[in-house]
Amino acid sequence: MTAALIALSIVLVAFNDLVEFLPLGEIAHDAFILILPILMLRLMLWEGGLEIPQPVARFVLAFSLVVLAGIAMNFGEISNAFFKGRSGVGRILTQSMILAFGVLIIIVYYRVARIGMVTAVVKGARGAILVMAFMGVLEFASWYSVPGLTDIHTALANVIHSDSGPVYVERLRMTAFEVSWAGALLSFFLPFAVVRLPGERNASRFYAPLALVLVILAQSRTAMLVVGIQFVIVFWAHAQSRMDKVVYALAGLGVAVVLLAGNTGFYQSTATLVTNLIEYGTPKPIETDSDENTSNITRSVGIRSALSMFRSRPLLGVGFGQFGYHYPDYIRADDLRSWEVREYIDDGNIKWPPSYSIHARLLSETGILGYLVWLGFIGTLTLRAFRSARNQALDASLRDMHFAVGMTLLGVLLLGLSIDSFRFFGGWIAMGIGLGLPMQPRRPAPGTPRQAPPAIDAQLRRRMA
Repeated sequence: MTAALIALSIVLVAFNDLVEFLPLGEIAHDAFILILPILMLRLMLWEGGLEIPQPVARFVLAFSLVVLAGIAMNFGEISNAFFKGRSGVGRILTQSMILAFGVLIIIVYYRVARIGMVTAVVKGARGAILVMAFMGVLEFASWYSVPGLTDIHTALANVIHSDSGPVYVERLRMTAFEVSWAGALLSFFLPFAVVRLPGERNASRFYAPLALVLVILAQSRTAMLVVGIQFVIVFWAHAQSRMDKVVYALAGLGVAVVLLAGNTGFYQSTATLVTNLIEYGTPKPIETDSDENTSNITRSVGIRSALSMFRSRPLLGVGFGQFGYHYPDYIRADDLRSWEVREYIDDGNIKWPPSYSIHARLLSETGILGYLVWLGFIGTLTLRAFRSARNQALDASLRDMHFAVGMTLLGVLLLGLSIDSFRFFGGWIAMGIGLGLPMQPRRPAPGTPRQAPPAIDAQLRRRMA
């Protein structure tokens, strides 16, 4: 029962646009919030119950002190702030709830790792990739109006894409709200899906290529950046013991580049496709009279505004959750060529202005102090995970689990360049698992007699005979 709940909870992370069941604001559309209370209750009834890891307690205390200090310094503005139907104090409460929810996730999955049920996490990650792939097949079929499959896709999309709707551009978002979130989800599922369970040789031969195909069809710059870097690190980690394969791969790549450069027409078309994917997130042809990429303008405006707020108040920022209230003050006339920016500064429109980067957002809202507390917490866990992944005294599955944690947390830091929300549950889950995994081989219990090596046992038996 417990293992099934854990695996199901991981699969449900893939659904972040369901019909809203509870008035929980930003996280109301996530299926994960429906299963977490059940899993938490199950673990509370387990022997030992739930416990708060010391690193988490220190992080919560330090970050809370910084947030409270920032609120005190900016209380005059916060108490009078009102924009798009939201008050400054209300925004602090809602964002604090999401952050507290993340801490609760750490506590739950810390316990999952402590009781040794991380195998269920691996199986859940594999199931999530298969579910996303299944939805991706239906979505791909709907582009070409395949009878039957298109109808199934439309029916399912009305449920799992309740806020954004079933109609979307020809880029796979699978079960996610949109393609950037699809990339974020895959950056969590992929590292855990390729963990070698006892008795397995190499699960990455199936799940890694499948995830790569999904990323390519999603055509998301976020997904390509994060998952691409993860693939490079996985390749390097698995190839360190076989440098001959690395040399062969690099040599083959060099030959491919030379052949590609020799065919001018193919080279130019490939370069154009790659350029379009990087700039637009789609391989569509670039037209000379086409408009600027509105998404690029909007992202640069959000990040620039956040960094401007940080420069004006570098120590404690403008206050936790207060970025949106100051956003209109940092808009330039040239920025209004983006229709998205115009919607964000319109008080009559419900769309809340994002900073498009958790790094920039924390710098603007909590200053350098809050940002360093957050970065220090995640950075320490990331280094700890990669260090444990290289500990040859641990068995292969445990090293893979540490490696998966490190890869996911590295993904969190990279995703922070494009996503500014605490809503990415995969990162919180990885933190909890990383804290709960053993870093050293388990020692025998006190009083357990030491067993002699087999060779010595054989010698004793021969003497007794």
